[in-house]
This record gives sequence, C-alpha cells and structure tokens, in this order.
Amino acid sequence: MVANTSWTVTVEQDENGELLLPFPPDLLAQMGWSEGTEVDVKVQLAEYNNVLVISKVNENEKDRR
Repeated sequence: MVANTSWTVTVEQDENGELLLPFPPDLLAQMGWSEGTEVDVKVQLAEYNNVLVISKVNENEKDRR
C-alpha cells in the first residue's frame, strides 16, 4: 500500500485540444507505473474537498471493458 500522499498538477492541452493530466515522475516511481500504464479515475465528491482516486487497471478489468 502506498502512503497517503498528494500531488498538485496542472491540466495540459495537446495540439488536438485533448486534455492531459501529467503525472509527476516521483508519483510514477512510487506507484511502479510507466508511460502506457492504463489507469482508472474515479471522482469522490465531498462538501469541502473533491478527490481524484487513480488506480492501475488490472488485467481482469481490461477484459471487461
């Protein structure tokens, strides 16, 4: 389990207008992720703090998509 850590990043836009959320290198290293790692993003809405929960998609979940 990874320690409860937070990062602040700025959403970027590519030349086609697609929005990108760049992951800091230390986050990638801590999670054992690399470019091309498929992730699932969930938004947890709260009264004061909204949170993005980002987790790696495992092989079983890929088959169900």
